[in-house]
Amino acid sequence: MKLAHTLLGIIMVLEFFGISGHIYSSINESKEKEHFKKRFSTSTFLSQMLILPLMIVVWTSYQFVPGTKSRDEYNMLVIFGYGAQFLQATHRLMVCDVTLAPFYAIRRTHVLVWALLAANGFCLISSQGKQGLMDEWYLLVGVNVISWTAVWH
Repeated sequence: MKLAHTLLGIIMVLEFFGISGHIYSSINESKEKEHFKKRFSTSTFLSQMLILPLMIVVWTSYQFVPGTKSRDEYNMLVIFGYGAQFLQATHRLMVCDVTLAPFYAIRRTHVLVWALLAANGFCLISSQGKQGLMDEWYLLVGVNVISWTAVWH
């Protein structure tokens, strides 16, 4: 079993570096093309690259707030909420690339959802995990409704 885990770990690392190398070489090949120069700048590239790690930090940190049930009982609601925000961000990225519109990584729905999660997390922290701003199930269902409505829109 340890050998299988070691081999799987080695394969994952090799795959990661192989994909990263391919992406890097594709970017280098495209740098001199007119479309690339017209569409990409350092700030837009950074916003495109940092939206997903930022979403991971927000959603994961909420799951580690003391007193939250999102890690155990409502884990699927958290996964669906993150998935909706991921789909919204990537869909908007593709639409902006096709229409040549400017890409703004953080949307209003992202900010609203993150503010609700932060407010509930702050209330849980300040009450030592006893009382949140609202019932967590309703919060996560509401967040999912907001996020998935934005995706369908």
